[in-house]
Amino acid sequence: MIKDIIKKLNRLFKFNRVLQFKMFLGLALLAAVGVQSRMLKDMEQDLAMAQAEWDQVLQTPALEKKLRSKNLKLLKPESQIIAIKNILEGTSFRDEVYQAIIDGEIYSAGDMIGDYKIMNITLRTILLENTQIFDIKELSFPEKEE
Repeated sequence: MIKDIIKKLNRLFKFNRVLQFKMFLGLALLAAVGVQSRMLKDMEQDLAMAQAEWDQVLQTPALEKKLRSKNLKLLKPESQIIAIKNILEGTSFRDEVYQAIIDGEIYSAGDMIGDYKIMNITLRTILLENTQIFDIKELSFPEKEE
């Protein structure tokens, strides 16, 4: 019985051009859907990769800042002072203690940054002593003009 049905379908398919066209069109549509599905998956992967790269780009300034403070000891003392001044963000007075914000981290008197020991902090100045050559430097904020 199944063999008879298959024979009848084969004969119908061989001689019916409309059915052949519909089958061909169905297979073509199925292939197109498969190709589009694969393209969509590739695009999603590309989008995820681009998003990851964009996230990394947004982190670059913070990473560069951290690299600047971590590599201070590789610099000469004069260059260290310039680098510290560039990454000096501010000072604060809290709980009757002056602190300096340098490269996103909080430092107090006695802390080390590079080869320099922080001797004293005020709201306008930071006094640093180089522990290698015993040179004292003062970093100050420019006066604001109003």
